[in-house]
Amino acid sequence: MYALVPLVFGSGPPVTAFGPGALLARVARWYRYEASRAHTWEFVMSAIGTVLGYALTAYLLVLVARLVLDWARTAAEGPHWVRRARALTHTATEPVIAPVRRVLRPVRVGEISLDLAFTAVFVVVLVLRSAAFSL
Repeated sequence: MYALVPLVFGSGPPVTAFGPGALLARVARWYRYEASRAHTWEFVMSAIGTVLGYALTAYLLVLVARLVLDWARTAAEGPHWVRRARALTHTATEPVIAPVRRVLRPVRVGEISLDLAFTAVFVVVLVLRSAAFSL
C-alpha cells in the first residue's frame, strides 16, 4: 500500500525498477496516458463537430435565403440586388440540390410545382446539423 503513495501524492520513497511498486507505476503511467489521449480525442471530435455544425448552420441560412428570394420572385421582380442575391444563393445551393432533384422530381399540383429536392436537402441538413453539434 505504501507504493501507492508516490503515485497519488507524489511523495514517498522512489519506486524501484522491479517489484509491485514498479508495476503499479507503469500501470498508473499507462492509465494517465490513455486518459489524456481519450480526453484529447474527445476535444478534437467536439471541435470538429462544432465547426461542422456552424458550417451546416450557415448553409441552412443560405437555404432559407434561397427560399425567401424564390418566393419574392413569384410575387414580383425586385431591384437588381434581389436578382444578384438570388443568383448567389442558387450558386451556393444548386450543386447540392441538383443531384437530389434528379432522383426526387418536382411534383405537379395543378399550376404549382413542389420541389421535393429542396425539402429533402433542407431536412437532411437539419439532421446533420443536429448530429454534428452532438459530437
